[in-house]
Amino acid sequence: MKAGTTVKEISVLAWPLVLMQLASIALTTTDLIMMGMLGPTEIAAGGIAITLFGLLRTSSVGLVTPMGNLLAQTWAKGGISVRARLAAQVRLGLLLATACGALMVGVMLIAFPFLRFLGQDPQLLSLGYSLLIFLAPSLIPLLWLQVLRNAAVALKRPGPLLLITLVAVLVNIGLNLLFVFGIGAWTGMGLPGVGLATLFTQTLMAVGFYALVRRDALLAPVLRLPTPGSVSLHSISARLFIRDTLRLGLPTGAAYASEAGFVSVLTLVAGTLGAASLAAHTLAFQYVNIAFMVAIGLSHAVSIHMSHALPQRDTSRLRLLAKAIIRMGFVAMGAVAIIYVTIPQTLIGLFLEENTDNVSSVLQIAVPLLALAALLQFADCQQNLAVGAMRGILKARDTFLLTMVGYWLIGVPVVLVFTYVLHMGVNGIWLGFFIGLSATALLLWWRFYYYVRQMEHQAQRQRKAQS
Repeated sequence: MKAGTTVKEISVLAWPLVLMQLASIALTTTDLIMMGMLGPTEIAAGGIAITLFGLLRTSSVGLVTPMGNLLAQTWAKGGISVRARLAAQVRLGLLLATACGALMVGVMLIAFPFLRFLGQDPQLLSLGYSLLIFLAPSLIPLLWLQVLRNAAVALKRPGPLLLITLVAVLVNIGLNLLFVFGIGAWTGMGLPGVGLATLFTQTLMAVGFYALVRRDALLAPVLRLPTPGSVSLHSISARLFIRDTLRLGLPTGAAYASEAGFVSVLTLVAGTLGAASLAAHTLAFQYVNIAFMVAIGLSHAVSIHMSHALPQRDTSRLRLLAKAIIRMGFVAMGAVAIIYVTIPQTLIGLFLEENTDNVSSVLQIAVPLLALAALLQFADCQQNLAVGAMRGILKARDTFLLTMVGYWLIGVPVVLVFTYVLHMGVNGIWLGFFIGLSATALLLWWRFYYYVRQMEHQAQRQRKAQS
């Protein structure tokens, strides 16, 4: 199979996912625009809340994401009862997602006030907590949607993901305007309204996606909700699926949390530099998130394709997939980088109202960060693609260990030195971020090819033994 054919094959699954991820980031972009209309103080306070939410959301999504790889392998192996097995696995996945989401909501609400001991402004924390109270519960329907999406993508039927997300963006805008600014005599809730709008929107997305995919003849028998008596946690197959999900999901979630924790540390460091620096960091990082969503879509697609190839130990296929996705990542990030470098002030200005306080200070800090973002996203994309490749060959534990090295043993010390020793301010934070991501990407791709070579050597030994 030629590389061009492989690119087309990945693209068929990847681009619907990429577009869905971009539409998804439009939800948080809308939230930030609403915060910007309230003022830089609300952006800074909301940024702290969103950072903690993002940390636990990312780790939770990491826990359920490998379900897609397990479902893809189940589908690739086939068998008479394959749809019944997939349906049972989806029901178990929804139960695990609910339990995980409820746990993380509690952790968020309990942990947030303690951020004052990490140098955060108590007034910003108080304002941010008013947002988090409504934002945190939205994690549960978000995880439901992740499980349903993983099942659909595992069968290479992404369904109406993009449509649902685009409609959700419009709904989120309307709900934000209503809850944040009010209507008629009601003056609205202010910053907490952003969280309430997100809660409603995420719930509508999960319900809407399920209702639409139930019309698909292939997906309908698979995407079934758990009901009393429909799930047995005592059967061997259920225990094996839970075991495999946790075996892959826990290190994947930990790897995701490792990166999100790294990002959270950067936000906390930015918070110690003042409200203007924190607001600028939050705004510029939103554009990194936009590019990151492209990488996530590509990563999920190549991961599923690799999981389909893994049962046959098709190393040629794995190498072709890796080569194709690396090239696709560089091309996609190059296109985004051109935009960031060309019109940085316009992009940052989208989030700020001219008549609010400290706008010029925020712009002065944030605009140069987009140039760094243009560079940084190449490394961010490649490390995310490598995470997907490693997940596709079921090597989640290695992923976690290598991300710990790249982010925490390399990235964080460099950030602290650049920021506090060399006094480089927010620019130092972002340069350290780039170095940590680059190290992680190199380590992960090296490890992926190491395992591919191992499979090839094992196949050679088996052929020699048989001859």
